[in-house]
Amino acid sequence: MGGYRSVSSRRLACLNAVKLMYAGAALSGIAAVIGLTAVGSVRTTLRNQTNPALSTSQINLAVNVFIVGVVVVGLIGIGLWLWMAVKSKAGRNWARITGTVFFRRQHPAPAGQHHQAGRRRVADVTSWGG
Repeated sequence: MGGYRSVSSRRLACLNAVKLMYAGAALSGIAAVIGLTAVGSVRTTLRNQTNPALSTSQINLAVNVFIVGVVVVGLIGIGLWLWMAVKSKAGRNWARITGTVFFRRQHPAPAGQHHQAGRRRVADVTSWGG
């Protein structure tokens, strides 16, 4: 058989990758909600530390921009993970590769860790069951 996996083994690995992509979408949503909890600290920082001369309306505008930014980035992250999950489930190998790249971009290796070891760990996670 060499280095080839059986069809059922590849299918199981693909389904596991899809599940992890759905988990990535959920975690992106959770991260956005957690980001929204920082509104109070952003407001306080703008009021006290950044520039005490800012008016209330300027602070409110900056906080509103922050909220919109967190929501937009969160929705984009959720959308990308769901899109990759759908495409991966449809058998598009590029979607699994793209999911791995996005995962690595969101979760970089700790300082001093070799990139090869990090890639191997991600490859192991995305091919569970195979």
